[in-house]
Amino acid sequence: MTLVREWYYLDTKGKCYGPMPEQRLAEMVRGYSLDPDDVEHFLFRCLGSSKWIDLCAFLRIADSAVGEQEFSANYFDNPDEKREPLLYPVSRKKFLIMSVCTFGIYYFFWVFKTWSYLRAIDIRCDKWYDPLLFTMLDLFFPESIITLRVYLAEYSSSDALPISSTALITTTRGALLALGLCALFPPLRIFIVFPLLIPVAYLPIIENINNINAKRTPECVPDNHFSVFNIILIAVCLTIIISIIGSSLNYFLRLL
Repeated sequence: MTLVREWYYLDTKGKCYGPMPEQRLAEMVRGYSLDPDDVEHFLFRCLGSSKWIDLCAFLRIADSAVGEQEFSANYFDNPDEKREPLLYPVSRKKFLIMSVCTFGIYYFFWVFKTWSYLRAIDIRCDKWYDPLLFTMLDLFFPESIITLRVYLAEYSSSDALPISSTALITTTRGALLALGLCALFPPLRIFIVFPLLIPVAYLPIIENINNINAKRTPECVPDNHFSVFNIILIAVCLTIIISIIGSSLNYFLRLL
């Protein structure tokens, strides 16, 4: 996959966002996804350059008809600038083990980190999407994280993830519903393992993120390290889960 040209952009308050693919940023500007009164005063910088340019210069460069002519080779005066991972890099192994063994705590941590990364990329996310708020809303609207499709499609050879949004949402909502039933009806706690399907449903997205990160930033290895805190958290959560399942089994055995 050929890497697309990526840009940072500076708002009127001096806050930097990005990197964002050139064509997507141009579409945002032309389509007035950004505030038209402010975007005229934005500055833009291409990854690999230290030069900030104004809106008109950026649009000339992003124009497919004249872009290459406007974008001279000597524009890149900072070729050693490192690419940062697009989204939070964690291995599928760690994501699954931590999410399952902590009964979803790590999953919500991943959702929070994902929204935090998106907020740093897109000014629209910074304006409307608070990472903590959207992490809490994920309990009721799991489809919110499907926003990832918009960004991953820009870096992927295909705009379709290895799992459909409908299947992902259905699995997540079903797991959350099971968790609610377990809370309302204690005898059903034996089925508390069903919510563990939530992280399983997201494994294809984790793989897609890591594949894109690997192509953009080969030196970025997904986090596969289990810290002392991770191990302690797993042990505590497993103890709680085992005790819940054990008490539920004893309840059903007494009924027989």
